[in-house]
Amino acid sequence: MHLSPRGTALGTATFLTGLALDKEQSSLPPCHLYMDGVALAAVNLLLLGPLLHSCAIKCTRPSRVLKTVFDVSGIILVHSGLYALVHRCLHKVKCLRPIHRDHHRFKNEVMPTAANAVSAQEFLIAYMMPFFVATFVLRPSKISLDAAVTVVSAANLFVHTPSFDHITMPHWLVHPKDHLTHHKKRTGNYAAPTIAWYAI
Repeated sequence: MHLSPRGTALGTATFLTGLALDKEQSSLPPCHLYMDGVALAAVNLLLLGPLLHSCAIKCTRPSRVLKTVFDVSGIILVHSGLYALVHRCLHKVKCLRPIHRDHHRFKNEVMPTAANAVSAQEFLIAYMMPFFVATFVLRPSKISLDAAVTVVSAANLFVHTPSFDHITMPHWLVHPKDHLTHHKKRTGNYAAPTIAWYAI
């Protein structure tokens, strides 16, 4: 396995965007917690993500315009459904809760970088596995896979950005207010970061 250049570019863009959005927040967690979150996000986005991307692109096919649109939508749909299921299990299944503990250290003061501040196990199971399943089932093009990863990554930063909680959007999309409430209460609203399955 090697670090995929495309995976590295996606991870780097997501990481830097998260840091830039962090600077725009009115408050951040205490310094030690913030730095822990940045370190977790860096490992996940700059190492694990690119390594796994190099494996996933082996299941891709050449690009076709109509299929690209279908595949991007399909990947987002599969990712969203599987993520919601895994996320619920990380809360409800006692032996899995420790895997999700790092992410919920960000309770009252959530920052965009917290979107990817998860344990390596959670990153693999909840964040990456849904992409692998979607890629294996749909056999998308590299462009479709990268476009879907970009949409999901942007949405993940979005729902972890407190300064976006005033934005109006369709009820079937996960809203920052809902996800930030989930961080505070640790119950309900398990869907993230795209489709609000609980609202459909």
